[in-house]
Amino acid sequence: MEVYAHLTAQLQPYIDRLARCSADQVAGIVQEALEAPTIYVFGPLLALAKVQTLAEIPETRPTFALLHLFAKSTWDEYLAQENQLSALTTVQMFKLKQLSLLSLASSHKTIDYETIQTSLDIPNMSDLEALVIDAIYRGILQGQLDQRHRRLIIGFVMGREVTGTTDQLDSLKQTRTARLCDGLARGISTVSHWQQHQLQQQAAKATYTFNAVTQSTNLGAPRDAYLDYSEDQLAVHILADLAQVHL
Repeated sequence: MEVYAHLTAQLQPYIDRLARCSADQVAGIVQEALEAPTIYVFGPLLALAKVQTLAEIPETRPTFALLHLFAKSTWDEYLAQENQLSALTTVQMFKLKQLSLLSLASSHKTIDYETIQTSLDIPNMSDLEALVIDAIYRGILQGQLDQRHRRLIIGFVMGREVTGTTDQLDSLKQTRTARLCDGLARGISTVSHWQQHQLQQQAAKATYTFNAVTQSTNLGAPRDAYLDYSEDQLAVHILADLAQVHL
């Protein structure tokens, strides 16, 4: 959540400018935000009434569609509708591929280089590594490039804006809650009976909190911090809270 808050703060100057600008300046400011190398969060822009009006004007509709793409979509989705969107600059292309990498990495613990290259249309290995290293430097991804096995090992991925139907989101929450409980159960099986009781209480609390927080997640809203971690990572964090409890 701290990463998202930091990146949202980087967006604030653009939000302030949009609050003061005239209608004919909105599209230009949005394009500047898309071009800025430090901006990776776009949901707050999409929520602004001034920005939403871009979708109603034929001349600015491609800019609005591009903003929506950066907030929620991926490189292959851009290619599918490229003719209907504003042309990407080199910086925007690089950033959209990084955002697409986040979407890809959010459901994996490791990704082989070939999968990344195919998904993001990056034939050159040095370009792939440069994209990943820059993402790590920006703080939107934590991981390790395993050159020996030609894969990216995922540690942390910044959550992107949620998209999908209500049923799809409910299914996601149920699946992740079940996996979290499985991870906790594996940890519980390794400790003493006394600690089992403590961990079971912690597991119940974590599951309740997870469900309560994700229950309030709306379509188009940023993912909660819980969704920025794999189920195993959540289990490790919860189990680590009990490291101070001695046998």
